[in-house]
Amino acid sequence: MISVDWPNYLITVPRAYLTDVGGGKYQLDLNQFRNDLTALLASEDGMPWPDTHIHTPQTVLSGIVYARQVLVLSPYTITFEDLGSPWYTVEGVGANHNVGDVKNVNPISLIIGNSAGLIVVTTGSGLSAPQNDALMGIRPDLEVINRGVQDSSLLIPHIEELP
Repeated sequence: MISVDWPNYLITVPRAYLTDVGGGKYQLDLNQFRNDLTALLASEDGMPWPDTHIHTPQTVLSGIVYARQVLVLSPYTITFEDLGSPWYTVEGVGANHNVGDVKNVNPISLIIGNSAGLIVVTTGSGLSAPQNDALMGIRPDLEVINRGVQDSSLLIPHIEELP
């Protein structure tokens, strides 16, 4: 379990808290991490202290689900447990985050993995059939191209004819 040294604003993440994915690589589930921080803040020891983080849940914008965000607040810092050599690598998963900005220096590496356009797609590409066709440049009115029509005037429509 993670812990917080409240007077020193230090969040400690033991290696056992992380998910071992093999090859010296571990994952930090950022949603679980923020839930555990919230529980620590709600405890008797945590109540007098400032918030550790801000959470922005998944957001739907124009039909696209954007990923959650977890922002660890200043003055808190994070230390991943250093068990000596061989060191390990931690990858933050499940949210965009600022863990790299607040991580204390030690030999544990961190893979950030943030994306300005990170979206959540549960199946397929997330595009509708018309969106996929538009992206792939498929035009039903140009189906003749696929049938091997030799008359080039049929292959390239005039610009004013494009939808």
